[in-house]
Amino acid sequence: MGRARKDAMNEKPFSILDWKKPNGEALEIPDNTISKFSLFSRIDPDEIRRLGKRFRKLDLDNSGSLSVDEFMTLPELQQNPLFQRVIDIFDSDGNGEVDFKEFIQGVSQFSVKGDKESKLRFAFRIYDMDNDGFISNGELFQVR
Repeated sequence: MGRARKDAMNEKPFSILDWKKPNGEALEIPDNTISKFSLFSRIDPDEIRRLGKRFRKLDLDNSGSLSVDEFMTLPELQQNPLFQRVIDIFDSDGNGEVDFKEFIQGVSQFSVKGDKESKLRFAFRIYDMDNDGFISNGELFQVR
């Protein structure tokens, strides 16, 4: 991963709440933030804007992050038997909620523009339930 991409991913935390007016009305995502997201996710800027709008709609309590219940309103996950694993992987800091940065990082794994290594790592993490870097027989049969 290039240095610029790492720097964009490791900058100070930001919140989608910063993109709302005091009355709750949504602001546009700042261009510099879109550029940073595009750099680390390889998702084009227009798609990041669309994902920002979708994220805000999913964030029913306007907390700036998605709870499991809010995340489960995604039709793509409602019938997926691996939904909890997908949410666990999206929630990279393990706080039980998915913020916008984690959302973009997770969605990028499904993008056709994403790199092959990231997609393989994501697929591996679905099965590596205990995050030990190995897929045991038990884990292989546990995920169905």
